[in-house]
Amino acid sequence: MKRLNQPSLLADHVRKCRMQQVFSFDVSSIVELFSFRRGEFLVEIGVPSEYIYFLTSGEILVYTYTVSERLHSRDYYHGLSPVIGEVSILWGKPPSSTVQSLTKGTCVGISVSQHGAKLLNDNCFLRYVCQTMSERLYTSGFMTSLDPVEVRLAAFIIANSNNDLFSFKLSTCADLLDTSYRHLFRVISKLSSVGILKKAENGYQILNNDALLQLSQGKLELDM
Repeated sequence: MKRLNQPSLLADHVRKCRMQQVFSFDVSSIVELFSFRRGEFLVEIGVPSEYIYFLTSGEILVYTYTVSERLHSRDYYHGLSPVIGEVSILWGKPPSSTVQSLTKGTCVGISVSQHGAKLLNDNCFLRYVCQTMSERLYTSGFMTSLDPVEVRLAAFIIANSNNDLFSFKLSTCADLLDTSYRHLFRVISKLSSVGILKKAENGYQILNNDALLQLSQGKLELDM
């Protein structure tokens, strides 16, 4: 990643991601702005990281590997994101997941080696970390691999569509939902055939939001 020495731009990004609300002290003197290219690593499994990050633009994927060396996607973030890398870095644990960029983007970072003690003594920040972790646990428990793929896909489409357009890369989507690309495409084709989705130039247009919501809640069954 590349460090950007642009104070005014850094201040804009701090405001954009509302970082100051997370801390009880003025963070302007300890934050740094970074840019990254597509495919760069923000955090790598087993490699001690210098920073915690707040994503301000771009897309990132958080993943690990199963014992059979299969990639298992854990989280996907785009635009603004919660703090990344807090547990492994703040408490001296080696990262158990890799964070990799899917697009170019920017993030605000705080050096833990320089400011870790200050972070750990800030109750406001620690409450934020606890809340972030609980929300991640809740989300992972709410939509599990035990749910049918069509239920998980419907919830994922709702969460990651923009102006009723779902333009997410399907191969990455399949990884995130722990299914094969072939089966995911089958489900999307079914959603299109029953009038919930329609193939568009840059993805899939949502035609029936109510049906998609019912499907995400397990209230609508598809004849697969």
